[in-house]
Amino acid sequence: MSESTLTTRINAARKALGDSGEVQRLIRTLPRKGFRFVGEVQDGPAATAGEPVRPAAGAPGPALALPDRPSIAVLPFQNLSGDPEQDYFADGIVEDIITALSRFKTLFVIARNSSFAYKGRPVDSRQVGRELGVRYLLEGSVRKAGSKIRIGAQLIEAETGNHIWADRYDRQLEDIFALQEELTQIIVRIIEPHIEESEALLVRRRRPQHLGAYELAINAREKLYRTIGNTEESLQAEAIVDARAALVLDPTSTLALDVLAQAQYQLVQWGAAADVEAAMREGLSAANRSVALDPSSGLAHSLRGAFLVLDPSALKEGLASLERGYDLNPNSTLALVMLAFGKIANGDPSVAMALTLAAIRSSPRDPRRHALLFQLARASFGLKDYDQAISYLEQGIAERPNFAGFYRHLALCLVAKGEIEKAKLELDKARALAPGYVERGLAGYLGYGDSEQYDRALRFLQIAAGLPETSGDAS
Repeated sequence: MSESTLTTRINAARKALGDSGEVQRLIRTLPRKGFRFVGEVQDGPAATAGEPVRPAAGAPGPALALPDRPSIAVLPFQNLSGDPEQDYFADGIVEDIITALSRFKTLFVIARNSSFAYKGRPVDSRQVGRELGVRYLLEGSVRKAGSKIRIGAQLIEAETGNHIWADRYDRQLEDIFALQEELTQIIVRIIEPHIEESEALLVRRRRPQHLGAYELAINAREKLYRTIGNTEESLQAEAIVDARAALVLDPTSTLALDVLAQAQYQLVQWGAAADVEAAMREGLSAANRSVALDPSSGLAHSLRGAFLVLDPSALKEGLASLERGYDLNPNSTLALVMLAFGKIANGDPSVAMALTLAAIRSSPRDPRRHALLFQLARASFGLKDYDQAISYLEQGIAERPNFAGFYRHLALCLVAKGEIEKAKLELDKARALAPGYVERGLAGYLGYGDSEQYDRALRFLQIAAGLPETSGDAS
């Protein structure tokens, strides 16, 4: 049986069971071994033809322990507009509510990527609460017609399924920002009555000056979220075009600036940027402008820091920005992952490992789990735990076989274990997926600012590429 056929059949089995390659709740990929069914099996009535398979009564899925502070997941709002093209608008509202709630250090907020794993699916509040490890769920709906909008929202206690609060709001579209703030304040007051007023003020963001720019920007952000590794450059390019168009209408749109910076950063990191230097210049400029417009934005500080740590001469300044981004938004998976990247660059792989594991807990059903596995592999490489790094890389390859970074790092680890010929094969795979990515690493762009890690990574890469070993300044 060919690999492609096997992959197709496993994906079909996962789909039938309501599972996926990202979640692996029931069918798990075991590197170098194969696949294993890990769900709990109980006798029950047979399903009729066409009926979806569901867990037997009393057989809950894997549960996560509740955090020691109030915890919430904001699920995707239903789009009741009758126009599928308006999905991005409903998703944008949810994204803004998640961002606002994430600023409260006294709350534990599930990341957007894990919340959106439930989009378009009927959900059981108890099951979702167990799978995400949260006490509360926020559900809702959006109906947009012309200049009017109706939002319905309900807060649910996940363990019992009880509705704690529900309401409906009819507003003019230009009032959407005030309504988002109002919803956030209501939720916070209900689930955390002891939040200080000074902290509650953080939720009051700069409001966009131009509604058309806002719609363009949230559409760009939605395209950005649909990108996966370096296989969706067209969507990233579309996100960049939309973000630039939004900035023409409203040069002060921090949302558009953040999308522009994040899209360019992804292209640089995945080795997919046509002009790396130009992408870094535009991305860093956008992040700097966003910070200047809204110094309280944790995302803007994190993006700025992520670009700066790519430059060894700006590593210290970049780390300070990453720390600031995390302090402002400790619930953000992106802030955790980018700070972990900075810690690896600074020679602190143990700290990076802890931060990345925290990111996985904040987004347990993240469709981009492969990026978190890559970060864990890089931290393991920094710790010289090459077997563990290879394990993380193989898990990542099983989920996203088209990401060049996995193969380049696998080559480094194989050289460390003396398996030079295997390392060369992995490097060839990286070259085939992202032309220029390996050569960029050989030029010194390795993401390791610490001299020991940098010299080790460059030396191993040169061996895998069949080049004479040299050393140089960390970058």
